[in-house]
Amino acid sequence: MPGFSTWQLLPFYLGGLSGPMGGGVVPVLFAVLMGAFGVDRAVLSLAVPAYMLPYAVVQLVSGGISDLTSRRTSLIIGFGGFGIATILAGLSPNFQIFLLVQVLQGATNAFTSPLLMATLGDIVPGPRLSRTMGFLNTANLSGTMLAPLFGGLLGDVSWRLPYLVFGLTNFLLLAWILLWFRRHGEAVPPSHRGKSLRADLRSMAAALGVQMILLALLSFIASNAIRGPNYLFADYLGERWGLSVASAGLILASYGLAGVLFGPFSGYLIERFGVFRGVASSMIGVALSLVIMGLAPSWPVYAVGSFLLGATSIVAWTGLATLAVNLAPSHRGTASSLFGSARFLALAVCPLWFTPLYQSVAKTSIFFTSAIFSIILIIPLALLLLRGGHSELPHTEAQGAQRT
Repeated sequence: MPGFSTWQLLPFYLGGLSGPMGGGVVPVLFAVLMGAFGVDRAVLSLAVPAYMLPYAVVQLVSGGISDLTSRRTSLIIGFGGFGIATILAGLSPNFQIFLLVQVLQGATNAFTSPLLMATLGDIVPGPRLSRTMGFLNTANLSGTMLAPLFGGLLGDVSWRLPYLVFGLTNFLLLAWILLWFRRHGEAVPPSHRGKSLRADLRSMAAALGVQMILLALLSFIASNAIRGPNYLFADYLGERWGLSVASAGLILASYGLAGVLFGPFSGYLIERFGVFRGVASSMIGVALSLVIMGLAPSWPVYAVGSFLLGATSIVAWTGLATLAVNLAPSHRGTASSLFGSARFLALAVCPLWFTPLYQSVAKTSIFFTSAIFSIILIIPLALLLLRGGHSELPHTEAQGAQRT
């Protein structure tokens, strides 16, 4: 098994950055798109679930497809399809076409991030895997931060330009990934197909079982705890201290800044303390950060809590991602995609409970509820590790069932 340098893994890290950038243009261009398509706020808002729901749902199967076929083929579908969909979004003549393209963007992007996780799990030896997941999570968060920046700069010229540029960039990235497979594809273990598709699916279900349910539950709870009420934070800052949207945006950016700064070190912490202690400790830190935000007497204290939330949560996501790719080595794609699906499904449905709490109970209740989610997460985490018969799930050497 070759040891890959950071430069050799760079196309996969950039792949983690690409998806959030191509899919994160709508929020920053929201007002511009309303004028361009002649629709009101409520109608344009349909673009968000049109993207997010296919993204979450297709992830239920994208990893399994890569397990049964190959990582290379599935990544071609993902980055090639996402590039085409992103360009089509920039060429959309009306809102109806734009909405359909958002569905296509979400569905094809479901073949990127989870498969990048699985591929890195295939090729990176166990002792380095947590660090690799830390870099991948950092790249993903960087894409989330850069999307409004570059989307806004390019959108000042034309709302179509960000989509066209990000779409073309995807094809350049795909070419780099294909070149990597041409040079190093033998590092990805070949698939071992069964006698039939039914036998393969039966083997996959047996390999995952209750452990996969617990992993999906971890992802769902963590997403609720860390980012569930995030959509209400700017409104809270305005209501609580009368801050403008721009000022609130700067304060909320402290979350992403902390994640980018601490992300590269998060893998080292997971390696040092182990998955269970690392994730459990970081989620306790997440809970304390949320309590600070909820009890903050002033916006600077709130900003400190937001920064701490970003620093502690990136460690949790790195540990959980490491757990996902190690849980079922022969079905890493399935585990990674179900993990991602549960994560984003939580963001799609969490307004069902956070909005009523915010409006009818108390505005600060969203912070304390999220903190409770953070502590509750330790229960399925402990059950998962105990079910595996270990106090800590070991790092497994790269092995799997994939065909290049």
